[in-house]
Amino acid sequence: LDIFPANVGFQLPSLDRTLLELSFELFEYAFIPPSSLHQSDTGVFIALNDDFKDSHQTDFPASSAAGRLSHTFALQGPSLVVHSLTSS
Repeated sequence: LDIFPANVGFQLPSLDRTLLELSFELFEYAFIPPSSLHQSDTGVFIALNDDFKDSHQTDFPASSAAGRLSHTFALQGPSLVVHSLTSS
């Protein structure tokens, strides 16, 4: 799965790019091929605080981040972003 094909005609916001790269690394470390979850009821849950969002200077709402991951990996489960003060 090439999540950043060379022929993409737009620049991903840095927050989305960071989350896509991290999620792809998680699949790799867990030895789970992303394609094995295609169209499955797998959910995406992300906790972000304002410091993380501000450091990536995105114009896109952080609330769309989970939906973008679900769309990228074709996941059909719930997608939720929790805004918290202490996400760690």
